[in-house]
Amino acid sequence: TSTDQGNINSLFFTTYIAMEPFANIILKKTRPSFWFPFIGISWSITCMCMAAVTNATQAVIIRLLLGIFEAGFTPGMITYLAYWYTREDLGSRMSIMFSAHPGSGIVNLLYGAFASIKIGKLIAYQSIFIFGGTITLVISIAAIFLIKDYPEHAKFFSEKEKALVVKRINASQGSAERSHVTFKSILETILDWKVWAFAILNLSRTASLLILGLIGPTIIKSFGFSRSEATFLFAVVSAIGTCSTIAFAFVFQKVPYWIRIVGADIITAAFFAVVTFSTNNVMRLVFMFGLGIPVCAIFPIATSWMSVNAGSTQKRALMSAVFAMVGNVVGLAVPYLFTTATAPNSTNTCVCTQQGKQTAGGALPRCILSDP
Repeated sequence: TSTDQGNINSLFFTTYIAMEPFANIILKKTRPSFWFPFIGISWSITCMCMAAVTNATQAVIIRLLLGIFEAGFTPGMITYLAYWYTREDLGSRMSIMFSAHPGSGIVNLLYGAFASIKIGKLIAYQSIFIFGGTITLVISIAAIFLIKDYPEHAKFFSEKEKALVVKRINASQGSAERSHVTFKSILETILDWKVWAFAILNLSRTASLLILGLIGPTIIKSFGFSRSEATFLFAVVSAIGTCSTIAFAFVFQKVPYWIRIVGADIITAAFFAVVTFSTNNVMRLVFMFGLGIPVCAIFPIATSWMSVNAGSTQKRALMSAVFAMVGNVVGLAVPYLFTTATAPNSTNTCVCTQQGKQTAGGALPRCILSDP
């Protein structure tokens, strides 16, 4: 049912949001070379369990577990990048990392090939969970040996290179290895109004990504394409998003953060309006392709803006968790707005959601926040 569809997608975010504030604390209490492989291995095993699901209740339970294990990845990676790069270098590296988000839309084409591979008595969609989980499991096990915790212990640096890197990072934000999360630092982060302003900014960014990711293929299908054609065409949107995410990091590096974000928001709203109200399906498809540029490219820019303004390493760890937690609150509502019950007119709901989130979630932080 449409309610089951909404529950399966929405309830994932309950555990996802609940775990995010604690994820970076666990990261600091353990170490990156343990934490990231642990959540990756746990996630991959849980993902493979989805192949055994036979009803909506079981699917919800598995999705709740996926939310627990996935919660530590995004805030953890935001924090981990700052272990290795100065504030000046962080923005471009953040964009390169987050280019994997739209890039996953291209990889989704491979899942069509996985679905065609017969595994025993499994149905085609069950094979997707088995292959996806297996690939992630292999990568996560390899990460145990590949991830280095801190630059102070990186053996791929010469002693001279290590001294230079550590000196630059210490001058920029302090040593991550020597920083500790305390009750005082947690309280200071919670009471800092800038933390919540940046979090609201992420609320508006995440809404765009979720809408495009959840119903992008469905919108394209409503233009008159078959399901397989819509999946392929959405991969084009993903490819454009991947390229623009990386390009924005370097081409517009000198432009203030707030100008880049405002510009992308204006383009996003205009493009969504064309996709919704135009009667020319060719034009709608062209602007759908164009949405990959502002929606995908601006997310790491907003994240970088938060990260470079965080201050100390321990505050960045806590601020990143709040930033991700508040942003993903939209995930509780968006899945219920876009189900088969609202198709094929989901685009109308999409524009209403976009206009509301751009006004409420974007304008206030940009008026009160400044570049570092």
